[in-house]
Amino acid sequence: MECPRFRAHLSAWVRRPEREGCGAYAASRTPYPEPFRREAVELVRTSGKSIKEIASDLGVTDQSLRNWVKQHEVDVGTRPGLSSDEREEPKRLRRENRVLREEREILKKAAAFFVKESDQNPVAAFLPVHR
Repeated sequence: MECPRFRAHLSAWVRRPEREGCGAYAASRTPYPEPFRREAVELVRTSGKSIKEIASDLGVTDQSLRNWVKQHEVDVGTRPGLSSDEREEPKRLRRENRVLREEREILKKAAAFFVKESDQNPVAAFLPVHR
C-alpha cells in the first residue's frame, strides 16, 4: 500500500498491521528533531531561497516548514499567537492533574483498606508493629 503523504520520512513511522491504509503507520518518534527544525527556520530566514525550495532540499513538506517558521515568529514576538511555552503549559498541567488524580485514588483505596482492617480488629489498629 502506497502512503504518499508519508513518502519523505517513512523511516520515522512503524507499520501497524492491525490497521489498513495510510492509518496503518503510527509515529514511533517525532519525525523531525528540534535542532533540525531550528536550523531549517534559520535557513529560511538567511538563505534568500523560497520555503518550497528549502523544504524540497531538506526532504520536508513546505507546509511543515511554513508552520515551523510561523511558530518561530510567534516565539520571538514578531507575530501574535501562543508561544511554544504557552502551548506546552496546558499539556503539562493536564499531565500533572492526571498524576494527582491517580495518587488521590490510591490514597482513597489505602485509607479504605486501613479503615476496614481497623474495624475488624480495633485493638490491633493501635498496637505498635514490631518486626
